[in-house]
Amino acid sequence: FNEEKGTDGRVLFSAQEVGQYTVCFSNRMSTLTSKTVSFQMVVGDPEDRVHATRPALTATMERSVLRLAEALNEIRNEQTYLRTRERVHRDTAESTNERVLYGGIIQAVSMVLMTFLQVYALKRSFAVTRKV
Repeated sequence: FNEEKGTDGRVLFSAQEVGQYTVCFSNRMSTLTSKTVSFQMVVGDPEDRVHATRPALTATMERSVLRLAEALNEIRNEQTYLRTRERVHRDTAESTNERVLYGGIIQAVSMVLMTFLQVYALKRSFAVTRKV
């Protein structure tokens, strides 16, 4: 799997062969900003844990329990992913709100300063000066 300029997402990789695999991450596109990468790897097939020597009813029940456990793990993983995304987006929104606040303060201060400068310039231009 190779993705360029990705911001977030999910990748599901099912290995076709048994062996060691390497996972590489790169920050070539933007080396000035830091990145946070989180991932989870699940190894193995839950169906392998059910032994064929068990009676059919027991094996069926074990498969059902394993499917339920797998579904619960998927729900837990989804919640973790959504919490992480929510935290990142909340941090972005708070940063943006802070910038808007500071921009508004700078704008208000500059307007007050310009008002005083204009009043001073008008008073000076209409001031009567006497030369003796």
